[in-house]
Amino acid sequence: MTVEEEMPMSDEQAVPLQGQVPVSVPLLRWLHLTDLHVGKNDESQETALASLIDAIARECGDTVFDLVMLTGDLAYSGSLLEYERLETLVINPLRSLKNFRDAKFVATPGNHDLDCDVGYPVNWAHIGPKRQTTFFNLDELGRKTRAPRAAAFSSYSKFLQNNAILGVDPTLEPARIQRIEVRGNEIGLLTAVTAFFSDKDVTDEQISQAPVHPIRTLLGANKELCQTIVLGHHPLTWFSSESEKHLYSLLLESNVLYINGHEHRITARFGNRGLAAMGFGATYQKPLEAPGKTIYRNSFAICEVNNSFHVKVVSWESEHGIWRLDVNLPPEF
Repeated sequence: MTVEEEMPMSDEQAVPLQGQVPVSVPLLRWLHLTDLHVGKNDESQETALASLIDAIARECGDTVFDLVMLTGDLAYSGSLLEYERLETLVINPLRSLKNFRDAKFVATPGNHDLDCDVGYPVNWAHIGPKRQTTFFNLDELGRKTRAPRAAAFSSYSKFLQNNAILGVDPTLEPARIQRIEVRGNEIGLLTAVTAFFSDKDVTDEQISQAPVHPIRTLLGANKELCQTIVLGHHPLTWFSSESEKHLYSLLLESNVLYINGHEHRITARFGNRGLAAMGFGATYQKPLEAPGKTIYRNSFAICEVNNSFHVKVVSWESEHGIWRLDVNLPPEF
C-alpha cells in the first residue's frame, strides 16, 4: 500500500486509515504547516513567508478548508515578540484568504515554542519515581509537578488565547482533546505536549518521555468519535525506547493517526491496519535564495481524510526559484 501525494484521487489509490469508515466526501480537509521558526533572519524570513501565503492561495484555488494544523516550532525561541510576528506574517494573512475564513486553527507546541531561559530543563531520569508517576497526570497534582517547566510555555499559551487557536495549553495540561463537527461527523483533535524535556543546549532525543498516559486517558474517554487525529511535535522515534513502544501500540490499538513535525522532512510509518503516523517537512528552514538540499526544503501540505489519507506536498525549489509539487518524497509515496 502507498500514501498518495496528489488530490483528488480514488479511494483505491490511497492508504486506508486505521479503522476509518468509507465516506463519499472528505471527512476532513486541512492545510498543514509545521516548523515555521518565526524569529530568525527577520527580513529574509518575512519575504519567504509572504511568498508562502501567495503559494498557498494559488494551490488552494477555490477549495474551502476545515482546518489549519500547526505541529510545533512555530516560534524560534518562544518569545512573545516572535508570536506577535507569527500572527502578523502567517495567522492573519491565512485568515484573510477565502479558503480559511471559516476554518478552525489547531496547534501543538514544539521544542522551539518554550523559552529555555525560563527555569531549567527537566530530566526524566532525575525527577524520581514519585514525580514520574504524576508528571503527565491531567489533574491538579500533575499540574503542580509540571509547573516549573510549564512556565516556559507562557508566551505560547498567550499566543493561543490571543488568536483563538485550538490546542493544548502546556501551562495547564499535558494533552487536550477537542471535538469538532465537520459535515455531520464528530472528529477528535488530540493535541499533546512532547517538548517538556527539551532544551536549547542539550538534546533530549531518545531520553524524552512520550506523553502516553494523557493520550491513553483521553482516547479512552472519547471512543465514540468518528475519527481522532493525535498531533504532537516530535516523531515516535524521538522518545525513549520503552515509551515509544507504548505510544505506538496505543495508536494501533485505538485506530488513530499520529501527526508530527520536527524532523524537517516527510516520513510515514505503517501499522497492521494502515497508516499509523506521518511527519511533515518544515515550512521555513532558510531564505528563498539559499542553496537547496534534496530532502530539507521549505514546504507545506494539503491534506484530506476520508477512508484514506491524501496528501499533496508543495515545496520551494531553490534551483528554479518556484513553489511546486514535491516529487522528492520517500518511496512509500
